[in-house]
Amino acid sequence: NENLSCPFQTFVVSSAELNPARLDAFYYSPELWRLRENLKARAKAGLIQFVSGKDLQIIPVMDKTTIEEAQSHRFRYFEIGDVTRDGMIVSPQEDFFDNLPSRARLMVQTHDVIFAKNNSSRGTTVIIPPEFDRQLVTTGFIGIRPKSFEDALLLWSVFESEAIRKQIYYLAVTASQPEVREDIVRNEFLIPTPRQSKDRERLIRCARKVYDLQQTTRQNLEATNHITNEILEGNV
Repeated sequence: NENLSCPFQTFVVSSAELNPARLDAFYYSPELWRLRENLKARAKAGLIQFVSGKDLQIIPVMDKTTIEEAQSHRFRYFEIGDVTRDGMIVSPQEDFFDNLPSRARLMVQTHDVIFAKNNSSRGTTVIIPPEFDRQLVTTGFIGIRPKSFEDALLLWSVFESEAIRKQIYYLAVTASQPEVREDIVRNEFLIPTPRQSKDRERLIRCARKVYDLQQTTRQNLEATNHITNEILEGNV
């Protein structure tokens, strides 16, 4: 049940199946193969459909011009550790750009969907609330800009799923801090969504309830902290 564990798997890979760019064993894992084959079978049966990673609008890291424009501004900022595993932002920071970590280079907008690309944090997924519009998050996230709020709810649900968590685990690269890169999301991920309208509506309805509860909880938590500081320390 640990983040970096996986079932014991012994397997043989033929030379014809080898990808010269990926010689790590996890890439050829039977568990990943079974997952992908099951998803393809469900898609063939008309139960789900795939969103191509190439069709997603992945948010770029701030360029030099944007960084220069941000120098004199204050931003709200959060890292992966500031987010619960169910996607609620619990302890954001606020400071001038120059005082924030150098990894504070991903500017997000309302209803963007971001997910942790590091293997050990897989499953940490957030829909950006209005309070964080044009604010910053760590580059430890990969950000996606959906076309609509409903698309955001669908993507958030899918990226919370075991189907995506397993792909992050097995497709991650580097040994010390395994993570997925943008090109892996674009070219390797199978991103399933419901095909039938009744399933889409049911999933969106449930995800919307979660999102609303998260925002209410976060707002009440911030209000509680503010009142506590005001009473105990005289800070307003």
